[in-house]
Amino acid sequence: MAALLALAGCGQESTQNPAQPYSNDHTVQELCDFPKQFFLEHYDLSELVAKSARSKPIDSAIGDSAKCVYDNPSASIPNFGYALLSPETDSSKAVPAGARTRDLAIDGVTVTEIELPLDGSQDPNTADRVYILRATIDGWEGNISFKGGDQEARRAGAPVLVKMIQALKGSPISSTS
Repeated sequence: MAALLALAGCGQESTQNPAQPYSNDHTVQELCDFPKQFFLEHYDLSELVAKSARSKPIDSAIGDSAKCVYDNPSASIPNFGYALLSPETDSSKAVPAGARTRDLAIDGVTVTEIELPLDGSQDPNTADRVYILRATIDGWEGNISFKGGDQEARRAGAPVLVKMIQALKGSPISSTS
């Protein structure tokens, strides 16, 4: 299951530079904290540990992108999910093969819910599905990914994602000529 979550995150990060450079002075810690309460409340978790998924220290600025991973050491789903914020690129819009998608409208923003397919070794009756909520606002793409949960919890995550992007998105870097 951890491998599936790792693969889910791989397709969301892009090495391709956006058309316009962006800057963001919010901290990685702010990104990590934003969806944490949603996870705790809607997934009945007693503990959730967030850490930076990249070599950036947690107290550093988001800069051009940041990703936080969440671990629940006391639960049956230890590698719970991630939050990602980065400038949108053409490759970040890709949806993994075999994934199911559904669009939700939240305050005028389209949030795409992506349900990743199970790998061949997982039992569809018992495996926790991996979901990604994705939206873009003013050139900044945000993702919240997690395992399991019901329809109500996924719907509750969409406004959290929109608010996260609105609160934490950076600004384009003005070019000087």
